[in-house]
Amino acid sequence: MLHGGKSPINYFAYGSLMDPEEMRKEGVTSPRRVHAILVGYSLRFNKIVSGNPQEGKANVVPNSGDAVEGVLYESIADSVLHNLDTREGFREENDRWNHYDKTSLAVMLDDGHEVQSIVYIANPRRVKEELKPTKEYMSHLLGGRDMLSMLYIRKLESVETLD
Repeated sequence: MLHGGKSPINYFAYGSLMDPEEMRKEGVTSPRRVHAILVGYSLRFNKIVSGNPQEGKANVVPNSGDAVEGVLYESIADSVLHNLDTREGFREENDRWNHYDKTSLAVMLDDGHEVQSIVYIANPRRVKEELKPTKEYMSHLLGGRDMLSMLYIRKLESVETLD
């Protein structure tokens, strides 16, 4: 396993799971959720969605001059990690067909400390440029506004959507 089977683990959400209600729907709880930044990455909506060739979901791509704000869910029980894997279309045994790959990256907390956390990054086979998210999908990203800077909220609000 990516995190060595150690329990509990941290998860960095930059997409719809920044919305705590979406996390509850997945049955994933965390004793603490805090603002965190993934340095050296940019947010893109280039993850292909089945059923709509124009729609894109959130993804992070390497970019040394940028950063992605998100929500760090701390101390998630290993026993519910499979809920996140299922939601993100990740299966260890068949990575060729994964929607997202799971990796461990350092994210920066507001106090300057870095912590390792699980981050899902779109499988390159499932990425296409010039896609757009739906308004409904963006509402879930903005559901995490209590953890985001005003500047980042404005950035999310300015994303062009399909509808």
